Amino acid sequence: AVSRAEELRAIEQARQAEQETVSKREVRRERREAGLPELTRTERIRAALPEPRYLALIVAAVLVLGAGVAYAATHFLGTEEGKHSKTTKTTSSLQPKNIKVSVLNGTAVSGLAGRYGDKLDRKGYPLDAVTNTPRSFAKSVVMYRRGRGPEARQVSKTVGILMLRLMTQEIAASAASAEVAVVVGEDRASS
Repeated sequence: AVSRAEELRAIEQARQAEQETVSKREVRRERREAGLPELTRTERIRAALPEPRYLALIVAAVLVLGAGVAYAATHFLGTEEGKHSKTTKTTSSLQPKNIKVSVLNGTAVSGLAGRYGDKLDRKGYPLDAVTNTPRSFAKSVVMYRRGRGPEARQVSKTVGILMLRLMTQEIAASAASAEVAVVVGEDRASS
């Protein structure tokens, strides 16, 4: 009885599918006779696209594949030696012995650049120019050449001057070849 019921359902489904096909054929024929395309724009788009469940599977497969490629690129293409050398380079470049510093006095107080220079020298920073600036500075500032921001932050912490700026041409001329210049201003003249 169960198998007979399944056969009858299958026959009924086939009959319905055949009726739908005949009805669609009739609609297309009528559209052709009216001078219209057989399929509407929506029908053409639906016919070109896969079923939604297949479309979802395709999107999921692309996402999984992309994630796999990204994982492989980040974990397998870089060698361990390359990872360690990059870390070592960054760490070693921020050691005081690798940061050349100039100390410039932007005040009328004599010997101020020398005092800050001595402090940096004791901490292991190689000093370049220790001199006066062409003009006075109200606020102390640590200036740095482009690309030397991390080094400037480290020097800034060492001397306790929190203001950081890119090095101006005027300071670059006074700082010789130093990557970082500590400019002591009037705010530090009494200390």
